[in-house]
Amino acid sequence: MTVLTPRAVRERTGPEVYGAAKAAGILTVAGLATGLSNLAFNIVVARGSGADRYGGIGTLLSLVTVASFLALGIGYAVARRTAIHDLHPRLVLRGAARSMVPWFACLVPLLIAVGPTSDFLRLSSGLPVAIALGVVLTMLVGSLATGVLIGCRRFRLVAGLSISSALTRVGLGAVLPRFFDATDAALVATLIPVAMVCVGAMLLVVRISQPAHAVSEAPPTNRHDAVGHGLPRDSLAGAIGSMALWAVWAAPLVAARHNLASADSGRFAAAQVLSGSVLFIVAPVTMAFFPTISKHRDGNAVVAGMVISASLALLGSVGLVMFGPLFMTHVYGAQFSTSPWLFLEFGLSATSVAMATFALWASRARYGRRSRVTVIALVALALEATAGRVFSPGQGALAVAPFGALFVAAMAAVLMAAIREGGILPVVKRLTGARVASING
Repeated sequence: MTVLTPRAVRERTGPEVYGAAKAAGILTVAGLATGLSNLAFNIVVARGSGADRYGGIGTLLSLVTVASFLALGIGYAVARRTAIHDLHPRLVLRGAARSMVPWFACLVPLLIAVGPTSDFLRLSSGLPVAIALGVVLTMLVGSLATGVLIGCRRFRLVAGLSISSALTRVGLGAVLPRFFDATDAALVATLIPVAMVCVGAMLLVVRISQPAHAVSEAPPTNRHDAVGHGLPRDSLAGAIGSMALWAVWAAPLVAARHNLASADSGRFAAAQVLSGSVLFIVAPVTMAFFPTISKHRDGNAVVAGMVISASLALLGSVGLVMFGPLFMTHVYGAQFSTSPWLFLEFGLSATSVAMATFALWASRARYGRRSRVTVIALVALALEATAGRVFSPGQGALAVAPFGALFVAAMAAVLMAAIREGGILPVVKRLTGARVASING
């Protein structure tokens, strides 16, 4: 029997896949630390502001969260170009910024909406909304440099930036409300760490030494232009796919609020938020494998990343079933008591969304803009909406709805591909093939 030592695993999978797996471990630890810090920040802000004011703060922070999907799309689009093109990191950053600056300018008209948005949220001034817009813009700019770091596989630097930003946010969230309005303080406590990541990532990119295989600082114009070509479109396409999967996960929460009794919907919401931790645990695996898949188009990397994602998601789901009910009862309170079966159903749904998320970005890494996962997510979302209107499901059915909708949509997509390609075997070979012959910019 072969002993699965690190050396044996490295020889069996190849150095690139083994390196990506190690990076996944580093980023997963960083992701756990970041997630706990963000939870602590929200607890500090909620306790400091009170229920009345936290509604407006939570809404603005939710808008920032939605914008983070766009930042994620930009970061991965830049990471793909960094991994594919043998250019100096500074040149990749310069080309990406040149391509995205006109697109960022489209966000300026949103300043006109500061006043109406403040009135709608019943805020005392327009400053919190203006700060939220500043957070969004800074986040988008910083995603360019962060994408370069991911493409260069500088995962320790990315993890360090993420953890330091999260810890700084918690500290500021505890201190600033003593000197400023609670709403303004919460937004400033979010803006400063985002700005730190933006500036820090740019400085790190500038200091990255030029790889031995990279071309000089003055590459041919056509290669330089290729870095920024289609970047806004690719970023938006990736963001749409990611947001569609997030909507599939969040749709049952909206349905529960509408169909269930107030107490049941409250328990459902609390259990879903806790179950969402599975998604945060698995997300770093995608980041770790993305540049490797982009550069080498190696099916082994896709399979390895999918196995690791599935293993972490299933492990998290088991933890939910075993400890979720105890956590709900002792942390949230006895009125939030939830059965293990509900967490089992949430675990299945979280695992399916996590796997679909990895498949989305792995597909975009290999094929560029083409990704059937986005279509699958949109179909699954339509199935959820239709089923919710027709059947008025209960808690259990709502919890397992993302799994069921994604499973049906995925099987339909595989069946259609099998009919078109003359069987299921060609589809499997295409999904797990060792290498793609052509590279789509």
